[in-house]
Amino acid sequence: MTTKELIRQNAVRHKEADKPFNPYTGEGAPLEREWLEIKDFYLPRQHVPKDMLTHPLIISVLAAGGIQGFINQMEEPYTPENREFMVNSLIKVRIEYDFFYWAASISKIKPKRGGSSIPFILNRPQRRLVERYERMRLKGVPIRLILLKARQWGGSTATQLYMAWIQLVHREGWYSAIVAQDSSTARKIKAMYTKLLDEYPPILLGLKDNAKLEFGSYEGSTNDSIIKQSGKKVRDTVVSVGSIMAPNSIRGGDIAMAHFSEVGIWKSTEEWNASNIIRSVSGAILNEPMTMIVYESTANGTGNFFHDEWLRAKKEVGDPEKSSMEPLFVSWFEIEMYSMKFKSEKDKIAFAHWLIDNRDNDKPNGASDPGKYYWWLWTIGATLENIHWYVNKRKDFESHADMASEYPSDDIEAFKHSG
Repeated sequence: MTTKELIRQNAVRHKEADKPFNPYTGEGAPLEREWLEIKDFYLPRQHVPKDMLTHPLIISVLAAGGIQGFINQMEEPYTPENREFMVNSLIKVRIEYDFFYWAASISKIKPKRGGSSIPFILNRPQRRLVERYERMRLKGVPIRLILLKARQWGGSTATQLYMAWIQLVHREGWYSAIVAQDSSTARKIKAMYTKLLDEYPPILLGLKDNAKLEFGSYEGSTNDSIIKQSGKKVRDTVVSVGSIMAPNSIRGGDIAMAHFSEVGIWKSTEEWNASNIIRSVSGAILNEPMTMIVYESTANGTGNFFHDEWLRAKKEVGDPEKSSMEPLFVSWFEIEMYSMKFKSEKDKIAFAHWLIDNRDNDKPNGASDPGKYYWWLWTIGATLENIHWYVNKRKDFESHADMASEYPSDDIEAFKHSG
């Protein structure tokens, strides 16, 4: 490969990675989509999930030529109140079919760096994760996934809010559990859901009262919460939290979804370990559509439950030892912040030239790792800007193993250099 070809391919990678994503219009959102045009809706043109076009209300509004035409067909006056009712009805249809729209327009989260609540607009790795969940949901199969992740991109947040979407939009009485190494970690994950309820419009749950939604104790339990409004139960939606340190606090038979967080770092006790905790909770979850079981973690060495389950999930279909879990790995270079621009195009060309020249070298001048390692990063999908960041960041670490444990490039590296 020549330097010119490498620069050209780098531009192609950026074009793919930087595709516009607008969750409101649906542009660039995952899943099979088609354009929906309703001229007098507040979004006249939307790129919506294909299945949404089969909804009876959408079919009727399109046949009537829009909102006003539909209201006229119903022999109702075209008043602001009737228009608002129809707009809200169409929004409810959209949020039923389109998680990405719901997340951005309805749900609010607290940013990690502090400040006011912001719309939950999914980043690239989060979109990839939720697309996996959605493909299983749309196939009508149970949602089962094991997530091996690099740090700092919000995989746990995306998972928890996807479960909230199922509970608030699709299923009532669909209880969930969050299980972590300790109770405080589980409660921090649940806090994302609490923040969501603070901002959630009660009208979307069929409630006319504008009082805020909140979690309240379920049957006096400190670990189980149910959605309430003004202290009264308004929806049969229960979220339980538990930990490996207090396994008896975890609800059993009525759980439909379970989020097991940072499974790789779970420490065993004399009575409990990751395997029997997870099986005691997920064993009661039925093998039905929209049930969820998710193991997510950074790697923590080999030979533990999380590593064993990852290897089982990676086995070929048909292998009797293969688990029901789909594996998903998110590398450091998929995360937008891990990229470093060049000062000039000349510097970029020089870096590309250096990369090609040293692709077979064990130890090129001016680098902490073998040149062939940096070339390998290119072959598995990193951009020049990603590798530029990695070369510079590597100087902060004594060894490649230390760097790779924090910023793994593939699953093998993640497990090998961690723990």
